[in-house]
Amino acid sequence: MKKHIKHILLFIVCLSVSLSCFAGIGAFAATDPRLVDDADLLTDEEEITLTALLDSVSEEVKCDVVIVTVEDMGNKTAEAFADDYMDYNGYGYNGGDDCVLLAVGMAEREYHFSTRGFAIKAFTDDAIDNAKECLEDNLSVDDYYDAFIEFTELSEEYIGGARNGKLYKKPFSVISSILISSILGFIVSITYVSILKAQLQSVRPKYNAKDYEKQGSMSITNSNDIFLYRTVSKTARPKDSSSGGGRTHRSSSGRSHGGGGGRF
Repeated sequence: MKKHIKHILLFIVCLSVSLSCFAGIGAFAATDPRLVDDADLLTDEEEITLTALLDSVSEEVKCDVVIVTVEDMGNKTAEAFADDYMDYNGYGYNGGDDCVLLAVGMAEREYHFSTRGFAIKAFTDDAIDNAKECLEDNLSVDDYYDAFIEFTELSEEYIGGARNGKLYKKPFSVISSILISSILGFIVSITYVSILKAQLQSVRPKYNAKDYEKQGSMSITNSNDIFLYRTVSKTARPKDSSSGGGRTHRSSSGRSHGGGGGRF
């Protein structure tokens, strides 16, 4: 009987050790939090809400969306800090490359969002410009919570759209619409006037000064050609934006990153 009890106790001990090891492995495999507010810019309630949103969006678009705030970025540029924080802290959806990380440094009053993997394609030049504009509007007035919420929602829009084959393109502004309308109106007016002009048969322009000369009234003894000016026309090479993605660079780990940033 004592022998059986001894075996049962040994089994319980082994089981406890195994469960502890399994729990340790699970904790090790878990990804870092998608919100790291080391600069303490958010309230506890805001942190809970934003963390839930980051997790939800990341799962929906199959790409880690991460926000990090720090008191200072050390001796690194904002770009290098964001790239390295992503690379050396295990971010990337399901252990892959797909990730966008926004880093904010308070001492420098700088921000930078780094993209990697599919996020590079999703964040087109237009998307990067739009995200910077939205971030700076909020960060410049210290509205950090709204800035982070809007950045998360924009990431969902850009990445989700790209997953469905629709890359973000900045819509025409009011000024652009007025300018295009004015150009089209000018072209239509010129065309109409040209048609009316062509119907005038009684008058024809003279294209040579000799046509206005009275025959025999002018005698030219010496003539030469003088070069006055030269006109050079240049045409810009069209951009191929169909593949998406902005400019890329290599981080200190040798991985390819995109993104953008600025001061606030």
